[in-house]
Amino acid sequence: MKFRTTRENLAKAVGIAGRLTSNRSTLPILQNILLIASKTKLVVQATNLEQTIETEVVGDGEEVGKLTVPARLFGDYLQSNADKEILIEGDDTTLKISSLNHKAQIKGLPAEEYPSVPQAKGESSVELPTSKIVEAISRCIIASAQDDSRPILNSLLWRFKGKNLVVVGTDGYRLASCEIALNQETEGDFILPRRTMAELSKLDGSDTITMSASTNQVKFVVGDTRLTSRVLDGSYPAYEAIIPKKTPTTLTVASSSLLQGLRMASLFSRDSAYSTKILFKDNKITITAVSTQLGENTNEIPLTEKVESEVIVSINAQYLIDALAVLSGDVQIGLNDAKSPIVVRPTGGEKMLYLLMPLRSD
Repeated sequence: MKFRTTRENLAKAVGIAGRLTSNRSTLPILQNILLIASKTKLVVQATNLEQTIETEVVGDGEEVGKLTVPARLFGDYLQSNADKEILIEGDDTTLKISSLNHKAQIKGLPAEEYPSVPQAKGESSVELPTSKIVEAISRCIIASAQDDSRPILNSLLWRFKGKNLVVVGTDGYRLASCEIALNQETEGDFILPRRTMAELSKLDGSDTITMSASTNQVKFVVGDTRLTSRVLDGSYPAYEAIIPKKTPTTLTVASSSLLQGLRMASLFSRDSAYSTKILFKDNKITITAVSTQLGENTNEIPLTEKVESEVIVSINAQYLIDALAVLSGDVQIGLNDAKSPIVVRPTGGEKMLYLLMPLRSD
């Protein structure tokens, strides 16, 4: 293998692929990235056996070939090197790197040892707006479980219905849902791992994402980068059943004001799983947190409208903080009673909601 390209482009590609590698992997080969050189481009690939990333670097390929090298070492070296152009040469086990002022050799492993990864072979594809997808992921992933022991909840549901895509995340205590309008019709449900969603949200290079899927694999193409992932088996929770059809008490409040009050209260509720009481009464919201060790805190937020029926709920303040942190402007809060879910929606007409289950109160 012999390939010449710019250091900046190569460093970017190695950085993208290297995010999937881990030095804690029990398989040493998975700590490496696979380099495949052709006459006009270098493919940089990484996998953790559940997700695979491939990205391309254009350049001058003098000799075709392939080799795997440690992702972290190669990436750190390229970031430390300030030269403009890089020449890489490799045999089965060693990569030689040359530039104007620097030379290095990195020990690798033969490409033949790198695991082959199944590819999604969907018969059709759908074009998705990149900015809307990234926004939906950022808003919904916060509600998904972070515990790998619950794979279905440690994921996002993508539900295609006609010309709409609904993205849903839930951990059983909270739920986030975003609806995105599409230019073409398609149908199907896909339960996609949280890790896949996090990686997809970091990719750039195109205004559109092309998605194709088979029964157990999905592929996203963003510019010169391809992300392939397994689709989880199983049934996603029937989330629509827990969304209240009506909320008798509805009020509007600035997300920034409510967020500030909750953050102050959370300082006093960290030792009690962020248990916080919120009273909706008259023309204000009162947020109270009490700690037997730290003290107590009360915050009042004025409202421009009067609450007709008093409601007091106990919540995990951090859950509502997470939701408000990805929203801006005014939000609409829908309430029933102390035992019913709280529903938060943006007021700008976006088809998005955040649902929070209350804590048991004495």
